[in-house]
Amino acid sequence: MRRVTLIDLGAGPLPAQTPPAARFAPWLVQVYAPPQPPVLTGLAATPVVDGVLLDWTPVPLSGAVYVVGIGEAQDGPFTELAQVDVPRYLYSNADAAARWFSVTPSVRGVLGVGATVEGAPKVIASDEDLIELQRQIDEANQLRFDGDSKEASDRADQIAAEALQRQQQIDAERAARQAAVAAAQERINTILSDSIISADEKPQLIRDYQALLNELPGIEAEAQLSEATEQFDAYKAAVDDLTDYLATLSDPVPWNDTSGFTYIK
Repeated sequence: MRRVTLIDLGAGPLPAQTPPAARFAPWLVQVYAPPQPPVLTGLAATPVVDGVLLDWTPVPLSGAVYVVGIGEAQDGPFTELAQVDVPRYLYSNADAAARWFSVTPSVRGVLGVGATVEGAPKVIASDEDLIELQRQIDEANQLRFDGDSKEASDRADQIAAEALQRQQQIDAERAARQAAVAAAQERINTILSDSIISADEKPQLIRDYQALLNELPGIEAEAQLSEATEQFDAYKAAVDDLTDYLATLSDPVPWNDTSGFTYIK
């Protein structure tokens, strides 16, 4: 026997069921339609030797390609020559006869409205034409050669000016250092005149010595750039000797102790 639990819901009737609101949705598949390419414009045919250069205004749509065709009449039919993704095409053929060319834009397989133009290769009719063509080629080559030469000359002048400016800067910095060394030597001579380093003379002496140490890396870099490594080695040895000598000055207080004077040995 199964037990059943009864629950008292009250004396009133059960609430009426609220019907759900109807919901509608589109069940038809939406097919993507690629954009229709615009009408091709700006198509032109330029005669060149043994060919025709076609160029036109590019279509402002991503993924556009251009179908190039050739025919005997403006209305066709046209035989496809190529499909290109740039707004130009070179038709090469030594035949001097005029032809009609068509260019039709295509975007993701959808053809747009094309354009047609008539063109013919440039014909060399006589020796004079050939001589004139060679003169034009020689002139273009000479202009290109002159332009390259001028560009190289201008670049060489710029490099020389930059090198001169850098050398002048190095010379100025070197002269400033030499002047600073001379001033420091003068102060050292003054200190040596009474064989003591007074407490008043020590702050400037400390600053001069620290300046020598701070400038050492820069002097080394310039020496390597100027290939003056032997001169730098001699300069570095002199600084090391000075450091060793200063370490011996400690009576009655070290040379860099500003609380009192120090005897010079």
